[in-house]
Amino acid sequence: MSSTADRFSSASIHWGTPDHIFEKLERRFKLNLDACAENAEVAKCDRFISPEQDSLSSDQSWEGRVWLNPPYGRGIAKWLEKAQDELENGEAEIVVALLPNSTGTKWFHSFVVPQLSELILLHKRVQFVDIKGTAQGVPAGANFDSIVCVMRPKREIGTPRLSYMEARE
Repeated sequence: MSSTADRFSSASIHWGTPDHIFEKLERRFKLNLDACAENAEVAKCDRFISPEQDSLSSDQSWEGRVWLNPPYGRGIAKWLEKAQDELENGEAEIVVALLPNSTGTKWFHSFVVPQLSELILLHKRVQFVDIKGTAQGVPAGANFDSIVCVMRPKREIGTPRLSYMEARE
């Protein structure tokens, strides 16, 4: 069996959302679509888009109040660009995204900042759930900080709000 460090290294892009984090956000934002679910077993909403359905396809719309925990890594910008497009074309009402705290990156400034309604700082590092590794369902601390970005259509955004949430139970 691989070590926790191996399974949750920066090389991994599959970081499952802990239930307690999603439940707090779902109660507050009434989320109804998981735009990036690996499968029905780990989907956070009854409505979800699986890899086979290709959430990034121009034919796939994100209607409603969207939860997004995208695969981390170089491809994250594509997910946030899609979120921005869905918000601006009127399909998505809101996108709530669990992201690595990388506020200095090009993707953050290009796709998150223009849509940012609220930035939720997480106290302590998230204990993500291994959804594809050898110890499925086992939580392990990330080796990076995370944030939750609440994004809305530009026409609805004033000064972004800053708030705070515990990342651990």
